[in-house]
Amino acid sequence: MLLFHIARKDTWEQSIKNRIYGEFSIEKYGFIHCSEFNQLLHVANNNLKKVNTDLVVLCIDTDNLKSEVKWETNKNN
Repeated sequence: MLLFHIARKDTWEQSIKNRIYGEFSIEKYGFIHCSEFNQLLHVANNNLKKVNTDLVVLCIDTDNLKSEVKWETNKNN
C-alpha cells in the first residue's frame, strides 16, 4: 500500500543528505502525518495554502516500512 506525505522541498533535500527524515515531527507529535492518495488535495487545501515555499509529495511504500502504521479516525464522518 502507498501512503503520501507532503513536505517542504528544502527539508526533504536536506534529509537526503542526512539520511534521516521527520525528526521534528516525531519529537513534537510522535509520528509523521501521512495520507491516502484520495486525501492529498484535502490535506493541501486545508493545511498548506499559506505555505510560501516549494513542496514535494513523498510516496511511502508501507511494505518497506520498519515502523508501525497507525490509522487516525476521521472525525468528519
